Amino acid sequence: MPPAPVDVPSPASADPASLNTMENISSLSLSPRTPAFSTGRISAATLNTIAEALRLMQMVNKKVQAENGAQALTAEDFSALNSVEMSLERVMLNKARANSVTTPSTPMDREVLPDELFQASQNETAVLERQLSGQIATVPNEEIVRYLSREFTVTGHIAAADARRNMGVLANFALGAVKMKRLAKGTKASLAEKRKSEVAVVPEDGEEGLTDAVSRLSIRGDHGRQCRDVLAKHASWDDFDIFELERLAGGKGEALRMLSWHVLVDVWDIPNRVAGLLNCHSRLWKYLGEVAKGYEDTPYHNALHAADIVQSVHWMLTPTKLGGAGLSELLEPLEIFVILFAAIVHDLGHDGKNNLYHINSMSQRAIDHNDISVHESEHCARAFRIMHGGDGSCNFIGDMNDQDRKKVRTLVIELILGTDMTKHFLHLDEFKELTEANGPLYDEDGALNDKPWRSCKQIVLRQILHVCDISNPCKVWERSHKWGCHCVDEFWDQGDVEKAEGLPVSPMCDRETTEFAMCQLGFINFIVKPTFTAVSAFLPRIRDVQLAHVDRNIAKYEELGAAQAAAPSSL
Repeated sequence: MPPAPVDVPSPASADPASLNTMENISSLSLSPRTPAFSTGRISAATLNTIAEALRLMQMVNKKVQAENGAQALTAEDFSALNSVEMSLERVMLNKARANSVTTPSTPMDREVLPDELFQASQNETAVLERQLSGQIATVPNEEIVRYLSREFTVTGHIAAADARRNMGVLANFALGAVKMKRLAKGTKASLAEKRKSEVAVVPEDGEEGLTDAVSRLSIRGDHGRQCRDVLAKHASWDDFDIFELERLAGGKGEALRMLSWHVLVDVWDIPNRVAGLLNCHSRLWKYLGEVAKGYEDTPYHNALHAADIVQSVHWMLTPTKLGGAGLSELLEPLEIFVILFAAIVHDLGHDGKNNLYHINSMSQRAIDHNDISVHESEHCARAFRIMHGGDGSCNFIGDMNDQDRKKVRTLVIELILGTDMTKHFLHLDEFKELTEANGPLYDEDGALNDKPWRSCKQIVLRQILHVCDISNPCKVWERSHKWGCHCVDEFWDQGDVEKAEGLPVSPMCDRETTEFAMCQLGFINFIVKPTFTAVSAFLPRIRDVQLAHVDRNIAKYEELGAAQAAAPSSL
């Protein structure tokens, strides 16, 4: 028997006092007559979704107070926000009516619509969602626009595949607009005075604050603003500069910690969108710090490389309308979290020597992992050892249910093991076969073709992490060349050790015989370009971005190779 309908007030009419405590939140009721949630029958599952959104708003309010609370809104701000709220209410109504979600334990009732009305509702929702972005842009207050744009464009659209979660996100977003108006209207302090003080808001241990990573690292003033300027380019393949972020962040691994927090929390809103992570903030922050310290100071396989791969994966996930490859449209929030998590830890503890060295030298690492994916197995082990070690203060997935925790661990291990280059051609052939059978994720008109790919998402995630791991030759030349130099330095350092220990010198590791440009050209032509060409058949955006850079960089390395032939000692 379906749950009995219950009553809840609309976000616009909710009493501010009723939003302050968990007890009041849990006692809220939904009204079938309320336009924002007029679904005919509202189930207990829906009530739980709205109550969860209200709980999230308590955390959002902290962030609003920290970032925008001292800035008064103008009459134009209020007028524009009212338009946003009205459109949101209609979008929420349409989504609640048009989406049917049934799970074994939480059925959601909806009004049954004839097919033509269902399609009309869907069409109207799409139009309204496009209007919302324009309406948000008309709000004069820049701080509010930045907040609303991020909450709607990133979180709202990505959650579209999950009707229950999407409804909660929209409710959260609508309530955010209402609460910001009330908060800004009643605040007496001056934003200019607040910024002049440049005091970073850093939560105490255990506090689940929503401050950004720059504030958490106590980076203040112009320095902090420069960090935020770099992070603001997070969705751009060409403009995001990880080397600049490293310079600004200072400290070992802080660029990785800062970027990982920004992507997971500030952009993808993972704690609020993945069940069991709602109160993970302090544990996640500590975990990221321990991971950053766990990367070794090698020329290439270090924390900065990990940060670069995190941003590369993030670009692959970013919706096409925001300039990315659009992979997120295929994935659930948990899967988005998994591939980002795997990217963060994918080379954790790498010592700058490859698997072949460890096997030939019979190192402890090779013995521990039976000569099988030696490094990759060690990276996985260290990632979960940090999480589960000590007093549990780094176990940020500890509140997940057993099934989700097991899925996270299984997928992360599968993805990281998939970065082993000995599996490259096997996995690439498997992916090519899928692409030939399923077609691209987006057709020529940009329409999503996700249905045939839903059953093979694990293979997709594994392939995307791997291509990002070898994506340095696909960057703009200055950064691509810099990464290439770091990589060869690490190879040559290993070759020196192999010679000193009487071991066979691994390919490309002999500084006396390896030509830098020829080494890079071989890797690009034999591995990188064929791989990205194959993946571009799945994500067409790659043709215009990564493959364009590959062709330009090949020409650059050919020029460099010619110069090296004349002067072999130069890079």
